[in-house]
Amino acid sequence: MKKTFAVALIAICMLSLSSCAMRADPPQGLTSTDPDQTDPIAESTVETTEPYIEPGPDTAILGGVGAVQENRVFSIDDTVALIVSLSLPYAEIADNEDVQARVTQKIDEITAEISEYVDNKGKIYSTQIASGDAPLETPSLSVSFTLSYFTEKAMSFTFNFTETNGYGNTAQSCRYYNFELDAFGAPITFDTLFSDRMNDSRAEMIAKLKEKAAERDDLYMGYDTIIEELAPTNWYISGSSIIFRFDPYLIAPSSSGFISFEFTASELLPLLSEYGAELLGIS
Repeated sequence: MKKTFAVALIAICMLSLSSCAMRADPPQGLTSTDPDQTDPIAESTVETTEPYIEPGPDTAILGGVGAVQENRVFSIDDTVALIVSLSLPYAEIADNEDVQARVTQKIDEITAEISEYVDNKGKIYSTQIASGDAPLETPSLSVSFTLSYFTEKAMSFTFNFTETNGYGNTAQSCRYYNFELDAFGAPITFDTLFSDRMNDSRAEMIAKLKEKAAERDDLYMGYDTIIEELAPTNWYISGSSIIFRFDPYLIAPSSSGFISFEFTASELLPLLSEYGAELLGIS
């Protein structure tokens, strides 16, 4: 398969996104670079999408978070190894340079982490082709994001990964990023939400999560162990709620999809630390 085929694939991706306006200067960290000659080559196009995601209620922020669409093609020996579609955030905060700097700093960190993940996937599939084990179809990977919480105090992102391996198998997973905006992107952790000098409700929070999980009849045996292990990282903020979420096949068959458990303000109030209650505006 010739290099021109890779270029044609990129053109097709661009046409499918023709409603997006081209961005002349993409945000820092979003432009791909070619690795050295021993690595697969990733070609990229970058486009912006609308609309903005606006801040939540009761916030003084003017502006929002938009999405940059980046399409990448990894090739080796003139053969396409992986097609990647990325939707990544960027901030445009009009009235507050400090908030703009903090959001941008954190987004750059997230973007760098995801780009490293994508590069590793490109190398894996390229090595597979180099070994002579070409898949039946060209593998693909898509990454998108949801911004579920955005105030002048904090943001909460969920990044969704969908990977098709070229043999008809598709896997889905998520990563969660919860961080402050008054401390240059300091992470909001499970510990800080549920533990302080006056209260330590971490164990009780996990126990209540297991209680909700026990109400389902589609979970694997041993699900409680996995929940206890992953609960401190697999959550995001939505309004005044906290949602714990587990990837398909982790605690239930893949046919059950993502498994989510929501805890509302009234459920959280007795468990949150003073910091957590203030952050979510719960009293």
